[in-house]
Amino acid sequence: MVEFVRQGVVYFKKTGIDPGQSPNDSPQKAIQELTRRVEQIIGVIKTQEQDRINPLLEQLMMLVRRGEILFGDAPKETTFKSVLHRTEEMIEADQKHHLEQLNTQHKYYKEQMDSLQKNYQQNTSAIIKKMDEVLAGLDKMTAR
Repeated sequence: MVEFVRQGVVYFKKTGIDPGQSPNDSPQKAIQELTRRVEQIIGVIKTQEQDRINPLLEQLMMLVRRGEILFGDAPKETTFKSVLHRTEEMIEADQKHHLEQLNTQHKYYKEQMDSLQKNYQQNTSAIIKKMDEVLAGLDKMTAR
């Protein structure tokens, strides 16, 4: 209790208020003035609530609803996994197809090369045989 009184004295000294010279003649007037000030503050708070807080709250709720709609319409993880899996399958099939084409082309070119080598060897043998015949004929002509 002594501490309370001491704090009260310090308060009056710091603020310069003289409790013996109150501007209000009675406690009833002080209560009325305090009530009027509280009602003013409450009025300001209500005005702020109506003019600022409620519109912000409505906008926030609208944004939340729009977000829920957008997230509801967004593709799910399973959709992405399905697309990725199908893409991998297509790439694998494409690679297999290209490999088959390369093998077919390799086989074709190898057959062509073998055929050309065979023709070359046959033609070379035929030419050598003809040259031998011509040389033999020349040898006969010069031997006479």
